[in-house]
Formats: sequence, C-alpha cells, structure tokens
Amino acid sequence: MNEFSEILPRVMATFLSALRNKTNIARIVNRDFAGTPSHKGDKISVTLPSSYLAYDRVASATHAFGQDTAPTRVDIPLDQWIAVDMSFTDKEWGDIQEGIVGPQLEAMSESLSKRVNKFLLDKVTSSVPTTVGTAGVHAFATTEDTYLEALQKLNESNTPEDGRFAVITPGEYRRALKVANLVQAQTRGDGRAIVTGQLGLAYGAAIFYSSLIGEHTSNSLGAGDLTIGAAGVAGTTTVTLAKGAGVNWAAKAGDVLNIAGQQVTIQTNVTVTAGANTNVSVTALENAVAAATAVTVATQNAGSGVTSASCLVAHRDAIYLASRPLADFQGSANTFTIQDEVLGLAFRGEIVRLNGATKLIFDCLFGATVVRPQLAVRVLGAK
Repeated sequence: MNEFSEILPRVMATFLSALRNKTNIARIVNRDFAGTPSHKGDKISVTLPSSYLAYDRVASATHAFGQDTAPTRVDIPLDQWIAVDMSFTDKEWGDIQEGIVGPQLEAMSESLSKRVNKFLLDKVTSSVPTTVGTAGVHAFATTEDTYLEALQKLNESNTPEDGRFAVITPGEYRRALKVANLVQAQTRGDGRAIVTGQLGLAYGAAIFYSSLIGEHTSNSLGAGDLTIGAAGVAGTTTVTLAKGAGVNWAAKAGDVLNIAGQQVTIQTNVTVTAGANTNVSVTALENAVAAATAVTVATQNAGSGVTSASCLVAHRDAIYLASRPLADFQGSANTFTIQDEVLGLAFRGEIVRLNGATKLIFDCLFGATVVRPQLAVRVLGAK
C-alpha cells in the first residue's frame, strides 16, 4: 500500500489544477480557512468590523471614554460535505502510476466545481434582496443601463470599488458582447473583448458568465391587492402580508417584495391567503414598515408570473466562504489533504482498496454565508 501514499499527492495536484480552472465563483468571494480539522455541522465564526461615528471635537479638561467597539460576529455553518469518486481495476491503477489520468481527473473536478459554484450562486440569490432590471427581460438586450444601475446600487451602499465582480448567464453574456460601450476599442481602450470574446473588467467590475445560474418562476398575484397587514420593525425577518379579496397567492422562496422603498426576499414557499393576513419569512427589513403599506412583487412582470434568471453584481466581501480539513482519518497513509489558497477550500483525497479494484475519493467540507447583503445586487433578466 506504500505505492498509494506515493501516488496520491501527485494525483491530488493534477485534480486541483483542473479544479482551479473551473471553480471561478469560489475564487472571487471572501474566504476563511485554516488547518483545524472539523466535522460537518461545525460553525466557523468570522468578525465584521465595527461602525464608527465621526464627531465635532470640543476642548475639555477631561477625556471621555472612546466609542465602544462591538464587532459583529457571524457564524458560517460547515454544512456542505461533498464528494466525487471513481473505481478502477488493477490494470487502470497501472495507468494512474504512469500519469495517464488527466481526462478522468478533469471530469471529476468539473463535477465537484459545479456543486461549489451552484451552492454559492444559490446562497446569494436567496439572501440578497436588492434587485434591478425586469423579470423575464434580458438585462443586456440593447444597452448596459441595467448593469450600471446595479453598480449605482453598490455605490449608494458605499461598496469598495476594488473587488467588484458580476456573474451573468451565457445568454446575457452573448448580448453584452454586442453592447458597444462594453466591447469597442474606442470606449474600452483596447479591442480585447471582440478579439477574445472575454469582457473582462467593465465599469470597475470583472464580468464572468456561468451556466449554473438558475431560473426562478414566480406565480401570478391574481385578484386582490397585497399590503402590509401589521407594522414591522427594522431588522425583523417576518412580515405580515394582507391579501385583498380575490385569489390566494402561492409565494415562492426567492420572490422579492417591494415595500416602501426597500426590498426583501421571501425565504420559504408560502400560500398568502386572500382576505386574510399571512406571516411570511423574509430577509431582514432595513427600515420599519407601517400597516396598510402597498406591496408589489419585483420577480413578477406587471403582476403576472414569469420565469427569470438572477444575474449577480457584487463585492467579494458580500459573502464569506469557509472550509476546513475533515477531522476523520487524519494522518492515514492512504489519505492526503490539500488546503488551496487560490480557492479557499480544503480537499481530501482518499484511496480505498476493494476486492480486485481500487476506489479514489475526493471530498470537501465547506459552507458560506452572505454577511453583507448590501454589497450585492440581483440583476433580474432571462437565460
């Protein structure tokens, strides 16, 4: 079995190289990882900086206490334990020893990278309430105005300029490549976009595309106006919706509500009953809302249900990705762990000898939390 311990690091290095080329979302968000072994379900705590108030100073014979520092601590659950494996015969093991494993390892890395990227995209979609654009209508159909509106939202939230990125659907990316201000040399300063088909940096944000951006289908509101049924305070994660006489509304997780100049995202599927009040779980209210305030649904189009895709414009500090080495089987001769600073993920490779065959397993323990939703904007569009 000593040959396993000699080959495994080399196999892991090949696997990781392929994985880096595919796991683009993990590379552009904030990461927290260390060498402490952990189990699935453990929580990693990250500290967000305090807010301070600048004031007019007045001469005094004594010094008052300084402003209290009360950093916010946010827990990131390590709730994702994913793996990919393959079995091979003794003859195929000889191929691995000869280094003939590139295509298989690339296919395995693609499977794992899709899970990581999809998890991060879905996490942001469910946690970020701010939207721009029109559901079901391509954001880059003719101009980049919707994209610029998203950047304006980031500016209004005092989002740092360095570290901004956008992830859009392949269909939106194709349309963006035909928007003059995004590709023409006289506006970009180079002809790179037309030559390479890569938008790169545009208006201060690096633009990527991903086929993993999901679609959201909202249900029609139907007859009966939607209003706030009971006043809510800032910070609450439950709003009471009142539906006028008419039909029930089947609200879905991911639907976005417009309420008095702010937006919240519904967290779970719920039936909003006509002629009654219904409590709905949402992202936190930024400001208090009064009873009888009108409510509209951003993920609908003129009150009708529609299928849309949520692209993303954000800053890397909006979301934290945490990963730790798995605690089990540490130090085994047939396991090898790599903590990758590029992806911010810890991977473990393991070789298990079976009856006449061998099994190669790669797994990863990680989790993510949107810690600053104000630093991200969902761009409603279409595939």
